[in-house]
Amino acid sequence: MELTAGAMAAQLDCKIRSEIDLELCDSVFWTDSTSVLKYIRNPSARYQTFVNNLMNLIRDVSDITAWRYVNTSANPADLASRGLDVDKLLELSLWLTGSEFLCQEQGSWPALPDDVKRAELDGDPEVKQSAPIFCMVVPEQILVEEIAAKLSPWTKIVRIIARLRRLGTKRGSEVLSVNEMNSETTITWKKIQFQEYGSEIKSLSKKDSKVKKSSPICRL
Repeated sequence: MELTAGAMAAQLDCKIRSEIDLELCDSVFWTDSTSVLKYIRNPSARYQTFVNNLMNLIRDVSDITAWRYVNTSANPADLASRGLDVDKLLELSLWLTGSEFLCQEQGSWPALPDDVKRAELDGDPEVKQSAPIFCMVVPEQILVEEIAAKLSPWTKIVRIIARLRRLGTKRGSEVLSVNEMNSETTITWKKIQFQEYGSEIKSLSKKDSKVKKSSPICRL
């Protein structure tokens, strides 16, 4: 409720400024909700959808430094929420004239509580909790071996490797093209050949180099 009220106040301030032809001073927004102030002062937190939408609205139309803290006992808006009779309200100077500190210099205004300054939100149900992500890097050569050992036929192996290569791209769900399948087939064959005949390939890639006689290629 407090956050919704804050969003409405920010919107109302923006609307008034756009409609009246007067030069206005900076706006100040008062709330007795320390949770709301923490949300506003912590832009790095990831909030639940409802709170996140309100926070985006508040930050779009108001400045973070414009939001101040008022103790519940000095907040006239709190009187109306208690369900007091009209006669009783009319007897309270807090309701009629507002908080006394508003007539004083800004240096005398209520200071932000220390926990609000730190904007700590530990355990707040409206804040999305970060989940640890564990990643294991597997060399592509080993990955090919693992897939080939568990699957057949060959076309299925190539199709899975091609899908894995697409991870993180915008084309992840598209049908694999013939060119992709052919390209992945060539790449996979080269990796298998290098795994089995790596030293021979390195030797043959050098000018005037020969394959060792111990290599099975020499018997071909």
